[in-house]
Amino acid sequence: MQCEACRIAPVAVSNTDDDSYQPYQICDDCNVRLVGLALRPLEWFNLASTHGPNKHLLHDDFYDDDGTAFQAEIPVDDASSFPAPSLPEVAGKLPRLIDMATTQWFLADNVVNAINEYEPNVVLDSIVSRTENSKNGWVESTCLQVCARCIGQAAAEWVESRYGKSSDLLYSWAQAAAACMPIKDAWRLTVDSIARSKNVREDAQSLGWFRSNRTLDWIQNQLPELDLPATQDWGRLAAISQLSWRRIESWLALGRPLSLVALDSMVACFHYDTLNLKRIQPKLTTDATPSEMTTALDRYANKDDVPRVARTVSRIKSNLTTIIADTR
Repeated sequence: MQCEACRIAPVAVSNTDDDSYQPYQICDDCNVRLVGLALRPLEWFNLASTHGPNKHLLHDDFYDDDGTAFQAEIPVDDASSFPAPSLPEVAGKLPRLIDMATTQWFLADNVVNAINEYEPNVVLDSIVSRTENSKNGWVESTCLQVCARCIGQAAAEWVESRYGKSSDLLYSWAQAAAACMPIKDAWRLTVDSIARSKNVREDAQSLGWFRSNRTLDWIQNQLPELDLPATQDWGRLAAISQLSWRRIESWLALGRPLSLVALDSMVACFHYDTLNLKRIQPKLTTDATPSEMTTALDRYANKDDVPRVARTVSRIKSNLTTIIADTR
């Protein structure tokens, strides 16, 4: 068996420093560099493609995206002779292209475009092969993202088969399910998982992949019953789910917690403070005029007269023209 890092020397060490469930299988020299945070870029790439870049000894606290060590505790030996592969170098080798996807914290568009040059069924075969014996959640998550962005309906059966493999993977699984499976099935399984969740607020963000007012209905029906704080996460989720002024008005009329979610969702239509909001850049659909919206917001602020509401309404009023979708 070859070392997972250099892929030349035989394995001599099973390093469990990061994970006893999936140890690093490496040679003596690579183990010294691993522990000393001094892997060469190619060695980092090879390990990250198997274990993910999120483990402590591979983390971006110590390595750049290209595997360059910048907090090495020992000298990095001849790093320039062992560069990480570039996209042009791996574009014609699908397994290596999936390796590159796995090393990334966020799946880059140029990598997605390169994978999309292959037939969906060919990509699916590669995904199935990679996950068959993997013990790594990061690898599974990457493969689910590839299904969502590159394969589509051809991956429906495989995505459904991965349902429930790990509660930590619900967000990635829902992304793939929403893109690949029949929507009714994908939605039902996702909300079933959320109903069993110990962290509903976090797992409910999975519903954002559906970009549907089904999510708004779910929030309206479930949030008051859950007795959870009306944190900004709910507003961000609502904003990317076909949000309309009509829905905002109804939530303002229903009062807390939905009224607070309504205000936060309007903020999320101009203040893009997460990667998802920056990518989607949601807007509010409405037939109302800014003057009518201002009147409704002021009416609510007078009724719920607390500093948080006053500050949020003020921010919204200052950005109303930015919030409203251009329907021309």
